[in-house]
Amino acid sequence: MLEVKNLLTTVVISKGDLHGIRLTLKYFSCFSGNFPGLILVLSSYSETEIEIIKTEYDYLDPEIYLVEPNGPYSAMNFGLEKAQTNFVNFLHGGDSYAEGSAILDLLQSMGDNLIGFGEMDIISSANTKIKTYSFKKYSTLLHRLGLKYIPHPATIVSTKAARDMGGFDLNYSVAADQKMLLQLARKKYPVLLPKIIATFKLGGLSTRPQNEIIKDFRKISFDIYGYFWGNKIIDKFIWKINQFVRNLYSFILKRYK
Repeated sequence: MLEVKNLLTTVVISKGDLHGIRLTLKYFSCFSGNFPGLILVLSSYSETEIEIIKTEYDYLDPEIYLVEPNGPYSAMNFGLEKAQTNFVNFLHGGDSYAEGSAILDLLQSMGDNLIGFGEMDIISSANTKIKTYSFKKYSTLLHRLGLKYIPHPATIVSTKAARDMGGFDLNYSVAADQKMLLQLARKKYPVLLPKIIATFKLGGLSTRPQNEIIKDFRKISFDIYGYFWGNKIIDKFIWKINQFVRNLYSFILKRYK
């Protein structure tokens, strides 16, 4: 039997959202007692709320850390440093694992890979399913351009490799996960599992204006690769085309919605 706790740590970050973290931990029932290591990195929680979590979820044996609020990626870096297993996954309070054992299937397929991911259900703040997001045939180019992304709640990464990358780059307030995942995927092609791994509550990168997404991915692209083909003019042209395609697609969606 796969000893999940010895292989995988789930880091859950949450800021002042007891309802959300309860929702996340509720779905740990999918592990049927064979739980991963669990690290909760919490901010803006009262002592009473911390005691509620300790009491209700004692059976999960969580490590609970109360930290100053300094953004989600700072909390994720804190959890990354505390993880002692080969692999780690990151959830926000309100996210959850899918029912069933898809995360275990992904874990079993990791081998010595640095990154593996599956599909993700996206839900609204009212817990209504919007769509299932998938990146079934990973493409470095699409990821680099920000046209597709790796859904981090549905992703397992090598703890050591993530640390070696420096964790999440705090210069990116929203897209630090995509920078690190692109760096890891560049080193070794990701494992892909065509199953729903996690549920993600809509927010962050997915709701941002297109020009802000392009700005972040353009900077990520330059930080990792430099200019396309080493040419500043070609690079500028490619990103202009990227913006045009995105704007055209948005226009068509609005026109025929």
